[in-house]
Amino acid sequence: MRRSERGAALLLMVIGLISIMLTFTATAYKLQFYQLKQVHHLVGAKEQYWLAVGQLECALALIHENSFETSFDLCRIRHDDQVGVITWSVSSQKGTLTSQWQSVILTQELRISHGKATLVTGGYYEP
Repeated sequence: MRRSERGAALLLMVIGLISIMLTFTATAYKLQFYQLKQVHHLVGAKEQYWLAVGQLECALALIHENSFETSFDLCRIRHDDQVGVITWSVSSQKGTLTSQWQSVILTQELRISHGKATLVTGGYYEP
């Protein structure tokens, strides 16, 4: 093999290795970017969940304190120009308290007896 042929073979080998390394680097960057995007969406979803939980806990405290409170303006969270929704519905001896913040809806069942609302066993759930 001539000296110039050996140099060309070495150059091709180096170009091939650099191409492989560049491909791996680009793939790693793309995966990292995708993971960061997922984390950002997860943080937003958790924030919505905890805002809905905060509204629900506030409304539960008002119901236990005042029993059958119908105005939950104190508990409506205002965040980023958005306002949460809280509903309280009563039928015979059962009450349902619902807290909604954007796409998250939490519901808590309450038992009503002797003019007092008490929690049904268990916590709130997402329907």
